[in-house]
Amino acid sequence: MKKINPVLFALIFLCSFLPFVHLSCDNREVMEISLFQFSTGLEVQLTNLGYTGNSEMEKINPEPLAITILVIIISGFLFSFLPRRSGSISSIIFSILGLIFLFSFKAKIDNESIGAIEIDYGIGFWSIWLLFLVIGILNFYFLLSKRKEEISFTDKTSLKFCPYCGYGLTGDEIFCPNCGKKLKE
Repeated sequence: MKKINPVLFALIFLCSFLPFVHLSCDNREVMEISLFQFSTGLEVQLTNLGYTGNSEMEKINPEPLAITILVIIISGFLFSFLPRRSGSISSIIFSILGLIFLFSFKAKIDNESIGAIEIDYGIGFWSIWLLFLVIGILNFYFLLSKRKEEISFTDKTSLKFCPYCGYGLTGDEIFCPNCGKKLKE
């Protein structure tokens, strides 16, 4: 997982440059905006204002939720280099946080949409969502499988030592060859 997690977080970062939303009016696409553009802000040219045919530039300020999602992606990438268990736990935490903030941002976009403008979520949104989900599931599975290995190893090793004196056993003895106490009923 140590090698996979940084790659997956790097892929999420690259997906932040893909179209996050498609804005359309009357079934005609007006604009695409990426998560990265949402986080840095952008200028939009508004054309055909009224009947004059004039156009204006409007600045869209950086969106705090988009910035937070990018910070989570970058932090997840950096924390994924932690050793085994810590790296997996931090990857799970960052993937959950990423999903929470991603859907919070989606809800905000949906709530702030203007009547005639239709919003469709693009490949950027869906790939970020999928990769966060994959990171969480893979690391959760990794932690569970490691835990099962630890439990099975502990069970096997505890049967090979006398519980009274700690003498090493082969596993077939009924009495401990060192202290003579009964091992099995």
